Amino acid sequence: TADPVFNFGAGYDMKEQKFAWTNTKGFTITGLLLNKLSFNTELYENQAVFPSWPDSMIRKTGVVPGQGGPKPFKDDGYDYFYCNGYLSYSPVKYINMTLGYGKNFIGDGYRSMILSDVSFNYPYVSLTANFEKVKYTVLYNQFIDRSVTNTYGYGNDRKWATMHYLQVMLWGRLNIGLFDAIIWENA
Repeated sequence: TADPVFNFGAGYDMKEQKFAWTNTKGFTITGLLLNKLSFNTELYENQAVFPSWPDSMIRKTGVVPGQGGPKPFKDDGYDYFYCNGYLSYSPVKYINMTLGYGKNFIGDGYRSMILSDVSFNYPYVSLTANFEKVKYTVLYNQFIDRSVTNTYGYGNDRKWATMHYLQVMLWGRLNIGLFDAIIWENA
């Protein structure tokens, strides 16, 4: 499938007495081949004027939360691009391998307790084995530190991570999860 995406939202910031709005245009492409190979990509172009509380954080950090680095847009707005995607392969029923650029979620529920949904997208490789009541995931990531310029004087510094998550379903909805992560600097 290929779908266009349009979103326009508007509001009013009572504190700053100004209009806040977001204008998003983009598309998403999703596919499945032979029930083993799936892919997804999303690309969005955004212009926005934010209310005072996220605006002050964006000015301080240089990052739109969960989106990435913005460029100035007119007097008080931002222009930013967002993209993510993955290629996922399941050679057998119990094994999945995913190569992607985006965010990951570990656990159950609305928010991941381990990985932030406010972070910038990152490249990753994920391997998952799911055998009835036991699920094991290993995740290899490369994160970007937007606050540090790399030693070559261009771009941002990076760090790497390897994460393991073992989840065992005991009975009903009760499960136990064990997690470990190793994060190291770029060599």
